[in-house]
Amino acid sequence: MNLSSVKGYLGELLIKNKLEDEGLHVKHHGNQSGYDLSYKYSGNEFRIDVKTSLLKNEYNFDHDYWGWALLHENKKKEIKATHIVCLGCDKDFSPHFFIVIPISRMAKFPNGMKQFSKVKHGLMVSLGNKNKTQEDEFIKKCRTVLRTNKIEIVKFNKILKNKIKT
Repeated sequence: MNLSSVKGYLGELLIKNKLEDEGLHVKHHGNQSGYDLSYKYSGNEFRIDVKTSLLKNEYNFDHDYWGWALLHENKKKEIKATHIVCLGCDKDFSPHFFIVIPISRMAKFPNGMKQFSKVKHGLMVSLGNKNKTQEDEFIKKCRTVLRTNKIEIVKFNKILKNKIKT
């Protein structure tokens, strides 16, 4: 199992545990189901695709950031998830925050860039400096999408189940 697989699996377990701590019965699915977690809440079924990012700096910014590929261009399978939960962790795998994105809003996010040019919809979040580089323009676009679609960056110690809505 490579680091990316371990990171993804750990993120799934962290989100599953958080939802179960909030009183939900959550089922963890295999890799072939099209989503990672599912549960029923208030009469609705929710199917969650968990995306995990460690704090990183692959572009050599003057600040670190988190980044997620929400959808790759070569994705052939039907999207079965109702929501994506992007989990941002520190470099030591400690969960820092989550972002809940309804699948209906995924297409609002910009295309990837540079080595991630095959990413159809991506998200990058930074808590650092704001310069006029291409990368920072991408982060700015992502912030605009988050703001205009009322999608919050939520600290990990806050309630998750209330952020996942129909």
